[in-house]
Amino acid sequence: MLADMSLSERTSYEAIKTFNNCMRPHIALAKRGPALSDRQIDEFGQKCPVELEQVAQSMAKRPLSSFHGSISNDEWIPDFDERLAHYRKSFAGSFSCELRPGGCPVL
Repeated sequence: MLADMSLSERTSYEAIKTFNNCMRPHIALAKRGPALSDRQIDEFGQKCPVELEQVAQSMAKRPLSSFHGSISNDEWIPDFDERLAHYRKSFAGSFSCELRPGGCPVL
């Protein structure tokens, strides 16, 4: 799988894995505690600030052409700083299905 990826794709993939591994114990602890507010869930990824920054940086640095047509309109952000802010926010709140009571609806 990694052999078919460009350097930027591999870098972001590894950063996402590292971020998810850092978040695993925080998620397990949160699931045993009281329900979190929407704001707490939206900011949950900030529990691993270094890894969150690494994943946001790696995603923002990827050339837009590397997404092979799978990039959504809200990610088509030409300005690097705006793209970086988008990925920070997106990944910080990426655990909502795991942390909300009942999870996410099946589509």
